Amino acid sequence: MFESLNRNILLTIKSAADRGNWLAKRLVAHQVRQFLDTLPEQSPIISGPYEIEDFTQPLEESGFDNLMDHYKMVPFEPEQIDAKALKGQQVEMVSCELGSYGIGSYGFFGLFLGENWLIVPIFGAAEWISLDGCMLRETREGASCWIKGGNDQDLERRLQGARVQTAVIGKHHMSVLFDNGAVLEIAQNPKERPKFEGSELPRVFLPGDDLRRSVFLSPSGVITA
Repeated sequence: MFESLNRNILLTIKSAADRGNWLAKRLVAHQVRQFLDTLPEQSPIISGPYEIEDFTQPLEESGFDNLMDHYKMVPFEPEQIDAKALKGQQVEMVSCELGSYGIGSYGFFGLFLGENWLIVPIFGAAEWISLDGCMLRETREGASCWIKGGNDQDLERRLQGARVQTAVIGKHHMSVLFDNGAVLEIAQNPKERPKFEGSELPRVFLPGDDLRRSVFLSPSGVITA
């Protein structure tokens, strides 16, 4: 009887939270945080191993897995980049949906700089990165962001054609300043990043995470991990 009563109470609280009741939403968030505290910490960085397209090995039409597979996928070991070497490079394309695990996208962020993609291999990177002080994507209702309803045209217009003036990649932060005044950034202070929806936990890197070893250049934007 008590188990049935507890289950009914939980369902009532969840229903009230779904309807927007602020107290019920806080109770649900508290329960989610308690559950997450029991799980092992997990890095937001997807560290590979990676595979990318090999442009020297086109596939026969009969070998296509899907419309996007035009070249054989081969192992790829990215090298640590020199952020200073990015100076002067021009943005040709922008994507927040790079990196595949087979049935979906990790949501890596990438800038195509003519010969290579600059890849930020963070799961759901658009919710970690800001442009001109505004997040690329926000899950909080009513929050301002560059990508709205899946439409990233404003983001593309702001960055396409811009050239890198300076780039800094730190252990838990990075910033890129462009010649049109745009500033792309992962804030060093977790308080300046939006919290995770539902759990309200801060977006933090683990002590062993290091963007200096993680952000990389890739000749292809088609990446699996």
